[in-house]
Amino acid sequence: VVTLTANGSVFSGSTNNLYKSGFRYRIIANNSQGLKRVGPMYELKGAAPNQGVNDDEHSTFSLRVFPNPTSVKSSATIEFASSERSEVNITLVNILGETLSKLYSGNADGNKQTVTLETKYLSVGTYFVRLESKTTTKMVKFVVE
Repeated sequence: VVTLTANGSVFSGSTNNLYKSGFRYRIIANNSQGLKRVGPMYELKGAAPNQGVNDDEHSTFSLRVFPNPTSVKSSATIEFASSERSEVNITLVNILGETLSKLYSGNADGNKQTVTLETKYLSVGTYFVRLESKTTTKMVKFVVE
């Protein structure tokens, strides 16, 4: 179980739902008033049970966001690359694990590729950029100030 406390809220996730072809996880948020919010269930298929969502040692993908943090009414660059040709989806996710926007859907061809994220439509806060392929899921924390 992983627990994160931010702005008076506690966020926790469990990766104990291991099964033969991958694992499932979700984020559960409890605020200071005791209200509980359960995020959607995510499934990472094809992962060995000892591999995490951001297991760089075994990943063929690189993913970064810069500048990070960035300011509201600005933009950030998402840079990604793969050592092999693969179809990928890149999404913007809030702290509860909810998908806010699809940023890219297409092929990663082994070269560095970039996507521009306009932050003028985002509130100040913490977000995640998630890259998914058939075999890999990577998430990078992204802060808007």
